Amino acid sequence: MVEITKVHAEWAVVGRLRLLLEETPHEKFNVTQSYALFTSILCWVLQHIRIPDVDAVSQGDQYAHKLYKTLSQVRLKDDPWRIHV
Repeated sequence: MVEITKVHAEWAVVGRLRLLLEETPHEKFNVTQSYALFTSILCWVLQHIRIPDVDAVSQGDQYAHKLYKTLSQVRLKDDPWRIHV
């Protein structure tokens, strides 16, 4: 039996969502299911990259915080994004 600790509980959720995204959905709901899973993962990631470094409990949260700091210093109109603003 595999035990999910409190530290890993939230990471287990997004890991399961990722696995669901890899599965082939029923063709009647393929776009809806894929969109729902993708947006859930995106919201989860955005929530975790905003966790302050001092509150980062797991190593994953610490990596997410470092990613947030890196992305905070990149302008949208520059590489790698090149979004017209």
